[in-house]
Amino acid sequence: MALKVERENPELDEPMLEFINWLEELRRLRNEFDALLCQYEEKRARLIESLQE
Repeated sequence: MALKVERENPELDEPMLEFINWLEELRRLRNEFDALLCQYEEKRARLIESLQE
């Protein structure tokens, strides 16, 4: 299910804008977490490779 809300909509009240800001922050944190997880997996794979040699 997707919710499409435009920030410039004049009908948005303060709680809705706060919710949108919260969602954007959550998306940013998820992206940072995904990037860190990717780095971890790469380092883990390299470490396992080096130990097996």
